[in-house]
Amino acid sequence: MARLSVLILLGGGLLCGCYDSRFGSPERDDTVEPVTSSIAELRKRFLGTPFVVNSDISVNGRVVSSDQAGNFYRSICIEKEQAALEILTGIDQSLNLFPVGCSVTLRLKGLTVAEKFGVLQVGAQPQSGSGYDVDYIGSLPALEKCLVRNSEELVDPQPARLTIPKLDPLLCGTLVRIDNLQYTPESETESGWSGYRKFVDPDGCAIHSYVRDYADFADREIPEMVISLIGILQYDDSGEGRFLIKLRDETDCLF
Repeated sequence: MARLSVLILLGGGLLCGCYDSRFGSPERDDTVEPVTSSIAELRKRFLGTPFVVNSDISVNGRVVSSDQAGNFYRSICIEKEQAALEILTGIDQSLNLFPVGCSVTLRLKGLTVAEKFGVLQVGAQPQSGSGYDVDYIGSLPALEKCLVRNSEELVDPQPARLTIPKLDPLLCGTLVRIDNLQYTPESETESGWSGYRKFVDPDGCAIHSYVRDYADFADREIPEMVISLIGILQYDDSGEGRFLIKLRDETDCLF
């Protein structure tokens, strides 16, 4: 009955598009709220349309990405049990408060849930007419009301070692590792990591890396040898559709 009650709360609260006046505004305290859902359950209830969470629902996970090298902009990804989401913190150097490996609890009430490149995103409700499905939380006080670090303990997240045929859109946002890849330029003008870069495994299956122009390592040369890539899995469903791996920093390329 307890689990059924949680599911009813989650389903009813998440699918509503307006605020529920039965609950007051969340207040900052020094205790971690009980987790009432999971990231995997939240993902199952996302039907493709952005929505505002109106119930007192919390999820927890471990931070698996960092904005230190500039390839992630004012956001962090958290993961638990092969399900993940990206929190649009809206503050610089999020790693100082929420470093890779720390456990956090996210209070979802009042936040907007959307999806981009297959990754579930959580942030502020966008302004009317902004053209964005979800916005950055944008301030430290607002962030501290919804995101709580559970302890000082850091546990180094281990990427799931997968092959390209085993990739699944449901894994988007999680930390993965793919071995035995060879860089395959798609044009003669390609230089460095910046943008999308194609990698092929021994069976001819392809995946693209993605690195922002502003990342610290955007202009570094890609090794011309067999490598492994680690990063956050994404999926670009425009055109023919393709999986992407978004590197956190240059050390996510192993050779």
